[in-house]
Amino acid sequence: MIATSPSASAYERLISSASRKSGSYPGYNYSDANKNSGLIWDEATLQEYLKNPKAKVPGTKMLFPGLKRDDDIVNVIAFLKQYGSETK
Repeated sequence: MIATSPSASAYERLISSASRKSGSYPGYNYSDANKNSGLIWDEATLQEYLKNPKAKVPGTKMLFPGLKRDDDIVNVIAFLKQYGSETK
């Protein structure tokens, strides 16, 4: 299934997280692993996380297994960027 627009709850956390400390989006129940990871989100960090969330943040409660193809990661980030201005 190909989404034509992201849900607010999903993409707001990702788009508005640029330069934000991991695990700090208001009102979301993050795992201790995510809150204490020390990550600051940027595009490079998001690329690594989308590839393998459990490797990037060991102990995360994220059920998403990651994207194996680099093209898919690039496409997801491009998709999120096109909606970025809507969250500001």
